[in-house]
Amino acid sequence: SNGHSNGFLSSQALCRRCNHLGVDVKLRDCGCCFHARCTPVSDAQNLGECPVCHSPVRSLFLMPMVFDEIDAAKATAATMAPSSKRGKKRKNATIARLNPHIGSGTTDDSAEGADLRTGRWTNEETLYCDKLIEHFEMGTLPITQGIKLNDFLSNMLKSKQSRLTKKMKNARLSTKAYKKTSGYIASFEEAKAFSALEQSFYDSIQCDLERAEIRFHMQKEWRELFSSFCVVIGQKLDADSWLSSVEELDRRVSEAKDAARMARRKVMMGIALTQDTMNPEHGVFIENPGTLEASTHDMSLRSPVSGNAPKKQATSSARALRGFSSPFVG
Repeated sequence: SNGHSNGFLSSQALCRRCNHLGVDVKLRDCGCCFHARCTPVSDAQNLGECPVCHSPVRSLFLMPMVFDEIDAAKATAATMAPSSKRGKKRKNATIARLNPHIGSGTTDDSAEGADLRTGRWTNEETLYCDKLIEHFEMGTLPITQGIKLNDFLSNMLKSKQSRLTKKMKNARLSTKAYKKTSGYIASFEEAKAFSALEQSFYDSIQCDLERAEIRFHMQKEWRELFSSFCVVIGQKLDADSWLSSVEELDRRVSEAKDAARMARRKVMMGIALTQDTMNPEHGVFIENPGTLEASTHDMSLRSPVSGNAPKKQATSSARALRGFSSPFVG
C-alpha cells in the first residue's frame, strides 16, 4: 500500500496489544498494528511471528507521519490573533509557532528552547510523565542505551528542561541513563494503562491547536526512537515511507523558519520607519555621489566667504555617509 493509505491507517487503526489509536508499526504480512512501545522486538533475533495472530512476519513497516491534523491546526491558527487576556500566554505561543506570520515578528526563532512548552503542569501530564519515568527505569521502552532521563522527557514532552527540574526537584533526572531490559511493555494490562494515561494527557490539553501539535510531535518522537532502536538491535524495518515523511517535515520546518524570518524583518522595518517619522530632525538624507560633488562645486562658486567653508561641508557630508548604518541593509 502507498504512504497515504498507511498514514491514514496509523491514525485510524487500533494497537492489537493496548487497543488504543495512534499506532506506529505494522507487521507484514498479517497487517497487525502496534505502538512502538508495544512491539515485542528483541536483540536476540528478528521478530518472526505476530504476537497476536501468530502469523509469520516478513518485516516491520514504520508508519509515515500524517499531516492532516497539524495542517488543520495551522489553518485555524492563520485565522486567529494572539489574545491580550490573562492566562492566554501558552495559547498565544502555540499560535505563533503554528503561524509564524502572527505574533512572532520580534521573536528570534533560532533562540534555544523557543518552540518548547512552558507553563503549569496538569494532573494528567504529571501522571503520564511518572509512567514514562517508571518504564524508563524498568528498561521497557524501545530506546537506545545511555540516553539521559532529562533528555528523554524533554524531547518526548516537548518541554523545557527547567520546567522538568522545577517540577521534579529531587528526581536527579540528569544522572539517570537508560538500561534496556525487554525494550517493550510485555504486559497487555500495563500497555493498556500506559496508553490510557497518554490519551488522558492529550485530552487534558484544552487548546485544540496545542493538542494537535503535541500529538504530532510525540508520534514523531516514538517513531524516531523506535527506528534507532531497531538499527541498534538489528531488527529488519521498512522505513522508506517514514523517511519520506520526515523529509517533508524538514521541508515544512525550513519554510516556516523562512516565513518567520521575513515576518520579523517586516516588523523591524516598520519600527525603523516609525522611528524615522517621529524624529525627522535626526534623519540622514543620502544623495547620489555625483549630485553631492556637483552641489559642493556649485556652493564653492556661489560662496563669497572663506574658501574653506564648502570644503568643510563636503567633509562633514562624507563623514555622515560613512557613519550611516541603515536598518534595511542585509
